[in-house]
Amino acid sequence: MTYIALLAALETTGIPWAYHHWNGRKPPPYGVYLDLEDDPFFADDRNFASFRAMRLETYSLERDPALDGRIKEALDSLGLSYDVDYTWVESEGLYETIFEFEV
Repeated sequence: MTYIALLAALETTGIPWAYHHWNGRKPPPYGVYLDLEDDPFFADDRNFASFRAMRLETYSLERDPALDGRIKEALDSLGLSYDVDYTWVESEGLYETIFEFEV
């Protein structure tokens, strides 16, 4: 999967997205997507396949289950399996939702 395909699906969520970080302050809600690591699969003494671990982070002033649902729909449309975690970022005064998956 390419970043372009991922971004095309994420655009349906109705919030702006950037790779890794935003330059300057961005009014919430907004999201970032980033690579975490490559996860190779070895066979016959070589790298047989490589999977990329990815992470989406959304930030909002209030918990937004509807936004989470739109992101889940976007990831489902790409056929991705994902984990979701929710947290409060006290220093920023924002709720963060984290989606992690491999491509």
